Amino acid sequence: MDRAELDRMRELTLGLNVTEERMARLRSRAERVTALLDGLPHGSLRRSIVEESLTRIMAELDAAAAMISELSGLRMAFEVQLSGAEMSDRERLIMRLRYLDGLSWRRIGALMVVSDGWLFKMHRRAVKKFYASDQ
Repeated sequence: MDRAELDRMRELTLGLNVTEERMARLRSRAERVTALLDGLPHGSLRRSIVEESLTRIMAELDAAAAMISELSGLRMAFEVQLSGAEMSDRERLIMRLRYLDGLSWRRIGALMVVSDGWLFKMHRRAVKKFYASDQ
């Protein structure tokens, strides 16, 4: 797994969070208007609006499924490589929090109660060890 794949895994994790929020809003909208669908004649403006909402929900679900599939493969590869890497538990935790959970540096530092300098130094070490385990 290279740096681009690590970054993609983090990007997908963050993207899924945004997609889940959009899907929740669309589901809520669809629930409100789906009840109207049965009573509306075909070709009416209201029916078109309802059908458009449902189409958007399906597109979001398809996009989320594709993201989940790609993310699952990347996460498996990451976990296998991480488990084989010679690193401390703290280094492993930093890698998991950053790339699996998608947390910001500020949040990781607050959770681990460490300075930014220490966190970045440990991350650099962890990344070197992570890549060394791939060879």
